[in-house]
Parts: sequence; structure tokens; C-alpha cells
Amino acid sequence: MNLMDTIKKIIDINHNLKFKIKLVVPLLCLVIASLILLNFSNVDKQDLFYKQLNWVVVGFVLILITSYLRIDFIFRNSYKLYSLLVFLLLVTIFFGIEINYSKRWVSLGFITFQPSEIGKILFVFAIAKFLSIKSQKQYDFKTIFILYLLTSVVFLLIIQQPDLGTSLVYFFCIFPMMYWAGVRLIDILLSISPIISFLISFLYEFGLKTDALNLDKVYSLTLFSFWIIILGYFTINRFNGKFSNHKIIFIIGVNFLITAFTSMFLEKLMLSYWFNRIVAFLDPFTYRNDFAYQINSSYDAIGSGGFFGKGLGSGMLTEFKMMPIYESDFIVSALAEQFGFFGIFLLIFCLAYFFYWYVSYADKCNNKFEKMILIGFGSIWFFHSFVNLCIVSGIFPVTGLPFPFLSYGGTYFMSNCLMFSIANKIISLHISN
Repeated sequence: MNLMDTIKKIIDINHNLKFKIKLVVPLLCLVIASLILLNFSNVDKQDLFYKQLNWVVVGFVLILITSYLRIDFIFRNSYKLYSLLVFLLLVTIFFGIEINYSKRWVSLGFITFQPSEIGKILFVFAIAKFLSIKSQKQYDFKTIFILYLLTSVVFLLIIQQPDLGTSLVYFFCIFPMMYWAGVRLIDILLSISPIISFLISFLYEFGLKTDALNLDKVYSLTLFSFWIIILGYFTINRFNGKFSNHKIIFIIGVNFLITAFTSMFLEKLMLSYWFNRIVAFLDPFTYRNDFAYQINSSYDAIGSGGFFGKGLGSGMLTEFKMMPIYESDFIVSALAEQFGFFGIFLLIFCLAYFFYWYVSYADKCNNKFEKMILIGFGSIWFFHSFVNLCIVSGIFPVTGLPFPFLSYGGTYFMSNCLMFSIANKIISLHISN
């Protein structure tokens, strides 16, 4: 086999490049908004505009190049790419660059990048292949267990960096992929039941050891008992007809077992920075000058924006540097302050328009592997945007998740461009309008 034949197996030279305007327009609006916000920031941050502009140009070139990548080449090498992801995460742990107490970046001399960001794409490829090579009748708890195992390996490696927000993205995206692949919803719900049991137990233990949350013991026990009854009902109902006592006992037993380790987990959590973030989330005004400084600054910025905002370059975040680093995770706060409620409305409208058409296109895709890729990428974008909006508005604790195509960041922007390029090619190949 000569070099040209090898290249043709990787690159689709005859591919007719097309762009789905209904997907391009809302994302282009986000990119333009990002550049405008960075350009009209205070003088200390104007260099970020030029850096991000460079990333936008590189991202556009990357979209053009990767649009010619063969999807069947990705399919054949999906598991190898997953192995590459694990290798890169191990390299990050042992040889990564530490910035702000986190070791998330790897330097190749001429470029520094974040493997966990690019790794989302490689991870989706592997999960998509695993789900696509099985028929719907073959999906069972063993399938779910293998998916959890593949995800847990990556999750634990990213947690070591530490990077809770990114690690949660990996876990979230497998659930929509499982559902669209045909895994029974009740099986998915039963598989995540230990997480629900843990959260109920965690809230109770957290209330005992801190003043930030006060839950009555009777209320907590009643809530947990009610949850176990619901869990028992769905478990028995699931295995009715092909009844298996050991499966029911196992599922309920795991739920009880995981609650027994909650106190031990909380003790370790209290020694980490995540504990401070949870406390700040539950009681932001008490800790407004330390742990909750960012979220309170976000409250003030969003609230001061009014309906039409204070105008470009005006406000506490830009003029008075109220939040030293807002251009990544809290750029929506800057948008709200400068453009007000009207700006946030346009932002949500762009998201709704994009996801409406994206899901519509994904639903029409007949190739299962490619459909799973679309669902995986869409889940990542949705999780990032939804959680980021919840963080800046105080609904969720701060977890460090940037907003797709809006937040500043090189590696993150490149990963979004790669996902869009592959998704756009899949959609263009299968859907004509």
C-alpha cells in the first residue's frame, strides 16, 4: 500500500464541503459576541481580544481541514483514540504544567494544550462505537456497567488534576447517548440510583458537620425511606416476568452501601477546595469576601445590568475590575452587565435555535455511529452552556465550566471547532435541508 492509498483512507479528498447555515449562524453570533466583549474590556484585558481572534482564525482553518476527515477512519480507530486519551491524561498527571494549583496542561514546546478538553472528542468516538456495534436487544446492565467503567477511568484521571467540572462532562454525555441508542430509560434510572441515594445522604451529613445547611434528621430519614420505596417499586417492576431476586437485592444493597461511605467521603472533601465552593454556594453572603467572591460579583454585575445594560466597556467587571478573571467561566456575567436582560435573552434564543435544529438533524441521521457522535457532541455543548448559566446565576456551585464559543480559551475553542466540523460533516452527508 503506497502513501496515497493511506492518505485516502484518512482523508476524503472528494468531499464536497457544505455548511448548515441554521447551525453556523447562532454559533457565529456567539463568537462575535465573545470578541466584542473582550475588545471592550478594560485595557488590562485587551490583549485577550487579539489572542482569541488568532484562535478564531486557527479554528476556522481547523474546521476546513478536519471536514475532510473520513468518518469510517474515526470508527475503525475509536478504541485506539480512547487509549490515546488515557495516555495523555497520565502524561498530564506526571508531566503536566501546574497553573493555579491545577495540573491540566501539557507543553509540547511550541504549543501548550489541555488534553482533557480535546479528550472529550476522543471519548465520544469510543462510546459511540461501543453503542453502535451492539443491537438494541443486546443492551442490558452489563452494557451500562462497561460504559461506566470506561467513563470512570477517565473521570478519576481528570479528578486528579483536579478538574471536577470537566470530569462531570464526561459522565453526563453518556446518558443521552445511551437513551438515543435504545437503552431502556428505567435501566438508566436504576443505574444512577446510587448517585441519588448518595446525594440525599450527603446533604444530611453535610448539614450535621456545617452551619451552611440545616436539615432535620426526621425529614432526611423520611426522604431517604420514600426514595428506597420508589426504588424498590421500579426495581421489582423492571424484573417482573424474568424475576431475579439477586438483582433486586444487589441494586437496593448498593444504594444502602454507598450511603454508609458518605461520612467518610465528606471528611476527605472537607480537606479540599471543593468543600469551600459548596459552602460558598450554600451561604454566599457570609463568605462574600473570600470563597464566594466570584459568585457575589456575578450577582452584582447581572443585577446592575437592568434591561438594556450599562453599555460596552461599562460596569463593575470591566471598569473597576471587580472580578479579576471573568473572561472564561463568568463571561456571561459581563454580557449581562453590558447588554442587560436583552443580551441574555438573545443568548438563550441563539442556544434554543441551535439545539432545536441540531437535535432535529441528529434525529434524521440513520447511521448509528454517526448519530451517537452527534448526540455526544450535543450533550457536551448543552451541559457546558446549561451549567455555566446556572453557575453565574447562583443555581449551581462554581465548577469551572466555560460557555461554548463565548468564553475565552484556546484549547477549549479548538475542541469546539473540531466538534462542530465533524458534526457539520455528518449532518451535511445525511440531511439535504
